[in-house]
Amino acid sequence: APGGDVFSFEAWNRQIQKGERRRLTAQEMVAAAQYRIASSIYREKRNQLGATLNQEQRDWLSQWRVFLNEEYPGFPVKADFNPGEFPNFINDLRIAVTDNRLADNDVANAVKQYLDARDQALANAAAAGYSSFQSPKTQPLKDWLASIAATLVQQTPEFARIFEDKLAAEVD
Repeated sequence: APGGDVFSFEAWNRQIQKGERRRLTAQEMVAAAQYRIASSIYREKRNQLGATLNQEQRDWLSQWRVFLNEEYPGFPVKADFNPGEFPNFINDLRIAVTDNRLADNDVANAVKQYLDARDQALANAAAAGYSSFQSPKTQPLKDWLASIAATLVQQTPEFARIFEDKLAAEVD
């Protein structure tokens, strides 16, 4: 399968030996695989519902999360989102996408487009008196941002991994 970059076994092995990277346990590998499979199924179900969700559709998606967690325990019932750590992650993404070495990278360009849309949504939230997407009244903005992400995934399928792993929890 095509990947986003070239993997170097020698570099990876050197990082393991220096303690800069660690091997995943078998249990961690299974949980990661379960998360990836269930995230893909969940995102497909979410995309079937369109850009704006009503309460019945949100409840249906919540039921799907429970079902997916039962089938794939590595997938959480509630999206894993730590608002304290998220701004640092977003800042790291901003730095990465401005790196000239990634100028022609499709995933980096998709992330940049997503971050630009996120900035726009947050500006709209701020104009309405909200500093984040925590209020239920920001749901239309979260739905819009999720629809932007769905479009970016269609255009750049590799963007799905970073969206599902890190960004989706903010808008779910």
